[in-house]
Amino acid sequence: MKTILYAWEIGDGYGHLQNLTMAARTCVRYGNPVFAIPEGEPLAEAYIRARGFTEIETFKRPETALRPDGWAAQSFADVLATYAYGNADRMAPHVAEIQSLITRISPVLTVAECAPTFAMLAEPCVAIGTSWGLPDASPVMPLYLWSQSLQGATESERLLLVAQRVLPALKACHTFAECFQPADTLPLCYPGMDVWGSSRGVGPARACTVSTPGETVFAYLDAQYPAIETLLAVLPYNARVHVKGRTCELFDLDDEMARASIVIHHGSAGIAHAALSAGRPQVCFPWHVENAANAYKLHALGVAAMVGAGEPERFAEQIRDTPESVADHAQAVASAIGDSYPGLPAVEAAVGRHLR
Repeated sequence: MKTILYAWEIGDGYGHLQNLTMAARTCVRYGNPVFAIPEGEPLAEAYIRARGFTEIETFKRPETALRPDGWAAQSFADVLATYAYGNADRMAPHVAEIQSLITRISPVLTVAECAPTFAMLAEPCVAIGTSWGLPDASPVMPLYLWSQSLQGATESERLLLVAQRVLPALKACHTFAECFQPADTLPLCYPGMDVWGSSRGVGPARACTVSTPGETVFAYLDAQYPAIETLLAVLPYNARVHVKGRTCELFDLDDEMARASIVIHHGSAGIAHAALSAGRPQVCFPWHVENAANAYKLHALGVAAMVGAGEPERFAEQIRDTPESVADHAQAVASAIGDSYPGLPAVEAAVGRHLR
């Protein structure tokens, strides 16, 4: 049977694995799914196996480049610069390892979710994911943080030169984003959630299943959030809390959404889209620019409140008052998304075009 490679490379959240496993389940009739993930990710392996997939290959992630204390990525180019793309000496061995893995597996198609190296090397390839990892033609994202700068253009131009030095075949690319975005590039988001300000989204990966809200509070937070202890202290007694970087356990996101009356998170793309698809009101406590971008988009849709880390006096108030103020609108938005945007069927159609 033909093999389809499902690759995840960068990031550490549930959203990447959700998108990949749902895509693999949708497209299973086209080929045997094999997953490629970074080594040393036992939760990722467990997540994939829990969904019925057994063939998993691993590769080494490059060591993250050192940055000054307090540094935070302000664009996707910044993320890639710290990962492996900052200079040719770091990028070349990583490219060689990924190329070796692709050659050994010999897939008829690769589906890449936040996996830019796979997207650069694999042919044919379908690139999926939330919009953060799939920048549009502009190398500069809109400003979402007061501390954010407009240096993304300069960094993207530099990374394009590095990539072209390592892979001369990329000489035809005019922007860095073109290097890892094949013709079939599908942001799995509602167009209103495209953090680059465009409207390329094809819809969320998960089906919109609007239901009567449950009675619990679901919280998925980041241990690096500056006011994390203050935030944890004001969560309701019935909150089901997961802290990324502290809590090491799997959970079923669909089950959590069904139980929840409100979803509290740090701006996670995966949680944002799950709650959006379920019609749940949200309260976001973002810190880094990707989280802030997701939170701004949710707020603009009218389905979430957004609270800054420097406003601890507002934490309890927003958690208490948000459900009543946006709950009905959140359900209406979810219904509209489900009726208008295909999401995974668009991925299946792209895969089918290559393999029929």
